[in-house]
Amino acid sequence: MTRSVGLVFYYTGDVIGCYVEIVFNEEKDENILHFYHEAMQQLEGFEKQHETKFKKALSSINGFEAARDFLNNVKPQLDHLLINLNLGQLFITRDQFLEKLDNVNAYRIPPNGQANQNIQMMPLQRTYPLNQILYGPPGTGKTYYTVKKAVLIANPAFKVDGKSRHEIKAEYDRLKAEGQIEFITFHQSMTYEDFIEGIKPIKVEGETFLNYQVQSGIFKLMVKRASYSENRSTVRFSLEQSQFDQASFYKINLMNPNQPDKEEAYKYCIDNNCIMTGWVDSVNFAERTETDINKMMKDGLLPDGSASILNAFIHYLKTGDYMLLARAGKVVAIGKVSSTYYFDPNGFKGYNHYRGVEWLVSNASIPALEIYDREFGPKSIYRLDKEEIKKDFFVKSAVDIQPTEIRKNYVLIIDEINRGNVSAIFGELITLIEEDKRKGAPEALEVMLPYSKDKFSVPSNLYLIGTMNTADRSVEALDTALRRRFVFEEMSPIPNLLSPQRMMYNFWWAYELEQWNDDRFYKVQAELFELLGLPTEFPNEDIIWNQMKDGPDINHIALFDDAPFTGVDLEKLLTTINKRLQVLLTKDHTIGHAWLMNVASLSDLRLAFKNRILPLLQEYFYNNYEKIGLVLGSAFLEEKSAKGIFAKDFKGTNDLQSDYDDKVMYSLKDPFTLTREDFIKIYA
Repeated sequence: MTRSVGLVFYYTGDVIGCYVEIVFNEEKDENILHFYHEAMQQLEGFEKQHETKFKKALSSINGFEAARDFLNNVKPQLDHLLINLNLGQLFITRDQFLEKLDNVNAYRIPPNGQANQNIQMMPLQRTYPLNQILYGPPGTGKTYYTVKKAVLIANPAFKVDGKSRHEIKAEYDRLKAEGQIEFITFHQSMTYEDFIEGIKPIKVEGETFLNYQVQSGIFKLMVKRASYSENRSTVRFSLEQSQFDQASFYKINLMNPNQPDKEEAYKYCIDNNCIMTGWVDSVNFAERTETDINKMMKDGLLPDGSASILNAFIHYLKTGDYMLLARAGKVVAIGKVSSTYYFDPNGFKGYNHYRGVEWLVSNASIPALEIYDREFGPKSIYRLDKEEIKKDFFVKSAVDIQPTEIRKNYVLIIDEINRGNVSAIFGELITLIEEDKRKGAPEALEVMLPYSKDKFSVPSNLYLIGTMNTADRSVEALDTALRRRFVFEEMSPIPNLLSPQRMMYNFWWAYELEQWNDDRFYKVQAELFELLGLPTEFPNEDIIWNQMKDGPDINHIALFDDAPFTGVDLEKLLTTINKRLQVLLTKDHTIGHAWLMNVASLSDLRLAFKNRILPLLQEYFYNNYEKIGLVLGSAFLEEKSAKGIFAKDFKGTNDLQSDYDDKVMYSLKDPFTLTREDFIKIYA
């Protein structure tokens, strides 16, 4: 069986052409067939070659450019359609792709191994764009959908098809806990210092004065995580659970205020299995107690702040403790303390205080957040909070310690991206997020950050997903720099998700495990039947369920087509409201289906109107109740004349009062006074 959506290139003289080909030989799955027909309807212009083979010409002048445009702008729409139809299994994995590529190369490269230089290979395209924005009016499920999209990107091995929302959300939470997904909401007060990096005040334990430190924002932290790849020693390093439970962990810097360049010192420590500090290099502290050291500082014999550092290095750090050697916010080595303190007057370039170390990991560059739940503080040496340490980094299973070349994907979700000042928040980094400017790309760029002076680039495995409410600000008014760098995916209202047939289908599966004669089930069913206008006894109930009970299948929604629905049709209700809003306003100022998805009774519907829909319409029309009346009808408004409300003993000049006596005032009725028929009148 052959089924695919593919790009076909052809040569006519010097002209390279390209067309899209859809083939589905012997395909029996109705859902997959629906996808192919829906795709052809959306893309338009397909010519029928055979009963199951269709093609659409893209270009006869520059096929590569046409194909590149198709992959970047049209393919994401097809991906979205596949996901909405729960057909994610049709995506091929990277391994499958590479296998197919090997087959292509078997034809492309002859047996002598000399490739035909006249044949150019298209660059590998991504299943998902690196930067994308989901936009649409309120209630279209933009934020809801980012959860599913983030999981598909961060963990391609997780098959969302057939998974419940609860299962997908659980996977999202797991990936978020592991740092592969982060969520942030932009707002008017968001700044570059919050998002990238900035100088922040911090309180250092054991010190009485306030410190200031360059702290990374969420974007810089995600870049660090995405840039990190484990070397072999890091992967192989693992502790037994009992070792981890008994161990203490310290963060330590190479400490010598007179030695700003620590590269040589680091190499010396690794080569000589030690860690060292250069504080007060003339004093041997072997016989000095903690109290002695504190007194020396109090008497002015030691620099301010040095006592806590020296005591930690000499007295608190015990043989058998684990030590994380840090530099520039990253762990460069991990070791186990193997000796007590010793003094060496002939030590390395002014470093005279030593502890022996058994190095377990060296020459690493591990972001602090891979090991610890927050960035390291500025203090030179301190004990790490065990509760904040990520145990999974230290205690690994046999599977975890196998070397792997698979690079993880990371996702940063930016909700309400248009509510922040994007140019100010991203600053100079707005350029670095472009696909061809990412690290490793042919046109890769690197900048120096203003506060930390770190060299900074954005890796190609960090994906940005933004959401944008078009009722807040239209796409046209959005920052041009942002629009150029993101792929936009429209999220429109989907009224058919609210059809009475689908509501019944969803209801039965939601209560699959309930006894149908249970009082609780009966009460909920009665409320739903009242809303939909169904008789107390649903016709052909057993027959329909017997056809459904093998498992959820959206094709079974059609089993309810003949049901006698005489009540509120939420699909028609939302469709009618949105048609009127598009005439009075724009399609950006419509209402999404999500606000009615949980409606299962007349009370639910009244509550949705009271808390969601009516306040939104008031905002849309700036409290112009006559326009709200045009959308919902007279049943939702109370009408009152102004006649007789003014002071009777004052007419004013030119009989001013009479000018207002004929004025009509409108106000919204309490939705809980509305009947089922009042809602039906909206579309009837």
